[in-house]
Amino acid sequence: MKTSPRLLVIDDEDYICRLLQMFFTRMELFTDTASSIQEGMKHLTNHDYDLVIMDVHLQEGKSTPHIPEIKEQQPDAKIIVISGAASETDIEEALSAGGDTFVPKPFELEELKATVEEIIEM
Repeated sequence: MKTSPRLLVIDDEDYICRLLQMFFTRMELFTDTASSIQEGMKHLTNHDYDLVIMDVHLQEGKSTPHIPEIKEQQPDAKIIVISGAASETDIEEALSAGGDTFVPKPFELEELKATVEEIIEM
C-alpha cells in the first residue's frame, strides 16, 4: 500500500502555514510546518519528505542559501519556492540552488494544488 506523500511548509507567516496544513491535510497529505529554517531543518532531520514548500524571505533572512543543504539531506525531496516579494534575481537564485519551481504569492489554492500534484506526480 502506497503511503501518502509528506510535505513540509516553511514560512514565517503563521496563517500561511496553518492554511496550507489544513488544505493539504484535506488532500490526505501529511503536512508539517515550520516558521524558520532552523525549525524546518529539525523536521528534515526527523522525517523524510516528498516535498518542501518554502518562502524565499523569512525573518532570519533568505531561505535560498539553504536549498542545497535540504537537497543534500533529502535528495529525493522536491522544493517549491514561494514569495510575494521575490525579485527576478531571487527566483533565479532559488531555481539555480536546486528549487524545482517557483509560485508567486498571493496564489490560488487550486493553482498550488495543481503544482503540487504535478511535482510529486500524484
